[in-house]
Amino acid sequence: MVEIGQRLTASHGRNSTGRGFAAYTEYGSSEQKIYVLIPLQSPPETGERSSLVIDSRAQEEALQTLGAGLKNSEGFIATYIPELSNPFAEPQLKAAPYVHLISAMIKPEAGEDLKRMAREAGKKIVAAHRRNAKGRRFVTYHSYSGPDDVFHVAVPFTSFGELDGWVGNRELAQEEYGADEAATLLDAVSQVIANSASRVAVHHPFIAEPE
Repeated sequence: MVEIGQRLTASHGRNSTGRGFAAYTEYGSSEQKIYVLIPLQSPPETGERSSLVIDSRAQEEALQTLGAGLKNSEGFIATYIPELSNPFAEPQLKAAPYVHLISAMIKPEAGEDLKRMAREAGKKIVAAHRRNAKGRRFVTYHSYSGPDDVFHVAVPFTSFGELDGWVGNRELAQEEYGADEAATLLDAVSQVIANSASRVAVHHPFIAEPE
């Protein structure tokens, strides 16, 4: 992993468009997966889609030069969704050695009315996280490029013991809104989700970001 980090840093250093990034490795997976997160600002980075596509291709080419140990790579661009996030302070994210990554794929056949209802329900669930002392800190992104409609949620945590005390959305919503409304909110969200996946990843702070 250190060698891969050195090559990633070097590839960014040689590229005039090199960006800062953070790297994570999936924990407990039979096939090791590395996630590289590159933040973009707007404007103009997220406003000029053509340049983003070029950057994405350049990043993919850089990853493909890392050697035979890298089976394949793929990339996508996602936009931050503040109303569906319970944001944490930047130092909290940097201090967290682990992140729980959750991805939910939206049904291609889901109509706009169902999506709107799901989004409103999601906002109420986020509000419950913000008001309740048991609520988690997390950020939500929506895929901006790629063939699939996917929402990604990143939940940082400092130890595996925190997962044992995890309070699910259903329990939290029940405390805030009562059982009936909580069921309605969660049903609205489930109506548009085709499938979801979750994984725990380990942050690697020793992989340097370019200045």
